[in-house]
Amino acid sequence: VAKRNLNKLEDASSSSQAQKDASIEELERSLQDNQALLRQAQQKNNALAQQLEQSEAQYKGERRRYEQQLQPLLALKAQLTQQQRALRVVDQALQQLIADNNLEGMQTALLPGRLIVRLDNQLFFGSSAYVLTSKGKDNLKQLSVVFNQHTAPYIDIRGNVNNAGSPQNNWKNSTRHPLAILYALLREKILPSRFRVLGQGEYQPLSGIDVESNRTEIVLHFQPERSLEAIPFR
Repeated sequence: VAKRNLNKLEDASSSSQAQKDASIEELERSLQDNQALLRQAQQKNNALAQQLEQSEAQYKGERRRYEQQLQPLLALKAQLTQQQRALRVVDQALQQLIADNNLEGMQTALLPGRLIVRLDNQLFFGSSAYVLTSKGKDNLKQLSVVFNQHTAPYIDIRGNVNNAGSPQNNWKNSTRHPLAILYALLREKILPSRFRVLGQGEYQPLSGIDVESNRTEIVLHFQPERSLEAIPFR
């Protein structure tokens, strides 16, 4: 009985060992398969990492190129912002001058890139085509104080008329008031190189044939073409 029991135990042990061996072999095969999958994953990961490095290098190169192209535009934006602030300072000075001295016949309008001083032709010229009234001369003399304090902006003097006359006469008449204003301001020692006189005839109306089309404007501005010289056009 003991021998039979011993044989049974040996058989059971042999069977258990065989099962263990089979399990070990299966685990080894699974390990080998997993190791092969891991190697494949590592290879893919290395390939992706290499692609990522190439993409990052390309991105950095493109970024540097775009930053170089953008730099002049950023510089232009900063310059235009600074110029607009300078015009705002002039506008504030003119408004203060008008309020302190109760000056009539002048209105300011600050727009992007320019400051417009609209003049009342009736107050500045009366019924004359080119002779300033005493009130107009006094107003321009006081304006010149501000213009001489703020020397950076250029000054355009623009004349406009309605379309009641012939185009030839309208061109000529639209320059009469601006020239009279120019001569008055030049007597106040404002640099001549700051001025332009523009006769725009009948071609810049406000509302067709009406008295508002007969107007004279002093426009303070900076020269945009000089700012654009910094932009590399291709």
